[in-house]
Amino acid sequence: MRGDLKLMISDEALLHQARHPDPKQAGSTLRRPELFDVRLDPAERRTRYYENETLGHELERQLLHWLDTESEATKEGRAPRPPAGPGG
Repeated sequence: MRGDLKLMISDEALLHQARHPDPKQAGSTLRRPELFDVRLDPAERRTRYYENETLGHELERQLLHWLDTESEATKEGRAPRPPAGPGG
């Protein structure tokens, strides 16, 4: 989120594409992440990504950086196990 704008990457293929861009597909019409104004469009029906591409790219980069810091268990929605305490 940045202000009222929320970035959505809604499928694994799109996330993979964002992480591993293919230079041969530069400028193609591949599906992009979506950027919604949650104040003006609370139902998230109209993406504003193309109106705010610079911000969309920046939020996408920040999201990917954050995901790179997460464990595989967290990415899959599983809570990581706490380290074993003394005696166990």
